[in-house]
Amino acid sequence: MMQRKFETIINFIGEQPIPNYVPVKWARRYLGISRTVSIFSEGTEKINERLNRFYSSRLQLKIDGWKVDPYNMAEIFRTIETILPKSDNPIFNLTGGTKPMTFAGYSLAIKHKFPFLYFQTEGGRMVIKMYDTKNSELPRLTEDIVVEDDIYNLEEYLAVHFDKFYKAEKRGHGGFFKDNIGSKLEQEILEILTQNGLEVMGGVNIPPDIQIDLFVRYGHHVGIIEVKKTLKSTSINQIALPSRQAKLGTYIGKIVVGGPPKNKNDMGSVLDRAEIANCYVIQLDSLAANRVSDEDKEKLARELKSWLEFPQLGKIQRLRNKYLSA
Repeated sequence: MMQRKFETIINFIGEQPIPNYVPVKWARRYLGISRTVSIFSEGTEKINERLNRFYSSRLQLKIDGWKVDPYNMAEIFRTIETILPKSDNPIFNLTGGTKPMTFAGYSLAIKHKFPFLYFQTEGGRMVIKMYDTKNSELPRLTEDIVVEDDIYNLEEYLAVHFDKFYKAEKRGHGGFFKDNIGSKLEQEILEILTQNGLEVMGGVNIPPDIQIDLFVRYGHHVGIIEVKKTLKSTSINQIALPSRQAKLGTYIGKIVVGGPPKNKNDMGSVLDRAEIANCYVIQLDSLAANRVSDEDKEKLARELKSWLEFPQLGKIQRLRNKYLSA
C-alpha cells in the first residue's frame, strides 16, 4: 500500500452515504487525512450533515463543505477551484455525487495534478482504486487496495443512513405467530446466524413506522430479514416496501425466511413477487413446528451468505424449479 500521506479528502455527496463514508474512514486510517471537504446539493444536505457528525465525533476530522447546483458543472468547477486547498496535499474521492460533480472533480484533479480514488463494490469485494495524474497524459491506476470487511458495523451503517433508529425492547406479532412464537423464532435465527459468523441486530425500528425483524452483516454485505412461520406473498411486501422507503442503500440484501406455504399456488405467488423485488426466499420446513432443525440451521446460514454475496436472480429461478416443478 502507498506510503504517501494526504491532509484533505474532497468528497462529492450523493444519495448513498457509504461511497463517502468508507473511503473517508479508510483514508483517515491509512492516508493520514485530517480534513474533509464536502461538495453537496440541497437534496443531499441532510446526508452530508449526518456524515459530518461521524467525521467529527468518531474520526476527529476537520470539516468544510459547500452547497452547489448538482447539475451545473461550471458552478461546481468554479466553487472547488475557489476553495481548493492547494497547499495541504488533497486527494479527490470521485465515487459519490452526480455525474457533473464527478466530471468537475476529475477535471480539477487533472488540471492541478492531484491524485484521486474510486470506491468499487462490485464483484463481492470493497476495493479502493488509486489513480495518479502527474506523469502521464491519462490518469494511471496505481493500486487496487482491498478494504477490510469490518470497516463498518451495523450500528455505523444505520447511523450514516438515518437520523434516528432504535432496537425495540418488545415486538408484537399477529397472524400465524401466537403466544409470541415469532419473537422466539427471530431470536433463535439471530443466534444461529451469529454462531455462523454474521453480525445481527434484532428488532430494528426506523421512525416513523419501519420495522425490521433482523438486520444482518456478512463481511461488508448488509441485508434485512423478514421471519414468517408460513410463507405467503404478503411476506415479500413486508420486506420490499421498508427497504425502498427507508433508503437502506442500493445494494441492501432482502431475504424472507419462512416455513412451508399452504400450497403450491401460494409458493408461486411468493416467488413471483420475490423476483420482482429482487428478494430471496429461504424455506425452512422445521419452522412449521416452531423450531429450527439442525439441517435447517445449516441451510439457513449457507443460503443467506450466498445471497448476500451474490444476489443473482438465477437463484430465485432455481427455487422456482425446485418448489414448483413437481
